[in-house]
Amino acid sequence: MPLTFQTEGIILKAEDLKEADRLYTVLTRDFGKLRLRAQGVKKINSKLAGHLDPIALVNLFVAQARGFSKIGGAQIKESYPAIKKDLNKLTAVNSCLMIIDDLILEEQKDEAVYNLTGHFLSWINKEKFNSLILQSYLLKILFLLGYKPDYSQSTGDLAKVLRFLSEAEWSDIQKLRLKPELWQKLKLIFDNFLKLHLSRNLQNRKIPL
Repeated sequence: MPLTFQTEGIILKAEDLKEADRLYTVLTRDFGKLRLRAQGVKKINSKLAGHLDPIALVNLFVAQARGFSKIGGAQIKESYPAIKKDLNKLTAVNSCLMIIDDLILEEQKDEAVYNLTGHFLSWINKEKFNSLILQSYLLKILFLLGYKPDYSQSTGDLAKVLRFLSEAEWSDIQKLRLKPELWQKLKLIFDNFLKLHLSRNLQNRKIPL
């Protein structure tokens, strides 16, 4: 990476760092996942504070430094307000982004993963909450990262649903209606599959259904 650079990114999470700083995990278009430090961002007069909320699309100016590279400037492009006003959406999206953060390695550019995540946030922000879209997003991400699900233990309607979620457009998935017993089977397979690939601290993470 260059010593200084500009890039677009999706803020996955923020962590407090010292008294006035925060450490941001950002999925960037050009450099993959980065962990970036924002100095003084917790101060009342910080110019960065309003542009660095988790679950936001931002333009960033970054300077490399020892330890964590520093955010020198930020401009918010999309804050996804409908997600943050809806507790179901906010809880589900936070869970998804924590899982994606866990699965993706740092500094590994993947434009397909980036574009899919941006599309996912825009969709959830605009459309009625539907947990099948969450499942579909994660399945599609897992395919992109090379974690191809094994459907050999799934038969009949369940196998069809899994393939549909991993391949279909969300406008078509939005119309899908499942019987309660099929929901439970899908949830069990999905949770078990994620547990195979998540770090220990996220293995009990539940995606709201």
